[in-house]
Amino acid sequence: LVPMAAAVLAYFDSRFPRDADGRLRITPTQAVETYWQGVEDDMPSVAGLHDVLDRLLALPDELVGREQREQWRKLAHSLPPIPTREVDGALMLAPARRYLDQRSNIETPELYAVFPFRLYGLGREGLDVARAAYERRVDKATQGWTQDGEFAALLGLEEEAKQNLLAKVRNTNPRHRFPVMWGPNFDWLPDQDHGSNLLEVAQCMLLQPVGEKLYVLPCWPKQWNVAFRLHAPRDTVIEGEWRDGAMRKLVVTPPERRADVVVGPPRP
Repeated sequence: LVPMAAAVLAYFDSRFPRDADGRLRITPTQAVETYWQGVEDDMPSVAGLHDVLDRLLALPDELVGREQREQWRKLAHSLPPIPTREVDGALMLAPARRYLDQRSNIETPELYAVFPFRLYGLGREGLDVARAAYERRVDKATQGWTQDGEFAALLGLEEEAKQNLLAKVRNTNPRHRFPVMWGPNFDWLPDQDHGSNLLEVAQCMLLQPVGEKLYVLPCWPKQWNVAFRLHAPRDTVIEGEWRDGAMRKLVVTPPERRADVVVGPPRP
């Protein structure tokens, strides 16, 4: 992974201009496929650079040489801040630092700082800023590749996540005898995006790693029984069963990671 990451980051470092303060200006660009015009410092690029650089700089010395680490550190110091905007007095995540508000697709780029780049969410700072962006999002969907379910689960919006998951499960096509021939949603049938998305939403409802903490059932409806076995960071496996409103089984491998497990959402 490190050689590929180094090449991609070298592209960002050399491709885009700097402002008078030496800060990277990501332009020309666009915010996914939705905002095309007048875009500077789009959220997916900015959030991705912050997230990836933080994680690369945390790698041990035997994986990253001193010169490489210094290049990444300089790039990290030059990154633009996470884009935000204020609407009706509420601060929220924005699709980009600047952009023409003319939509060409149905994505929600402002929430890429929640998923796939997990800079905001349960157990992290700025939860209200991310939730405000979720509430103000333009497009709302439950099918195909759309990510509202992940956003809701990672922001701790239990009812929203629950309804999204149920809608995904019910998206089977009646013309097929095999019940998980999802779609057609956007392009094709069977819709592999939809099935993978469904599993990702369920896992985000069941398990969320935040730093060293492992939050189990952070956004799971308490009236739903469930048994699960999921993989977490640092070669950790969590096996559990929630039944009739109580945790009946919880096995953590390796056992020393049990101290990092928290059942339920993070406390404010």
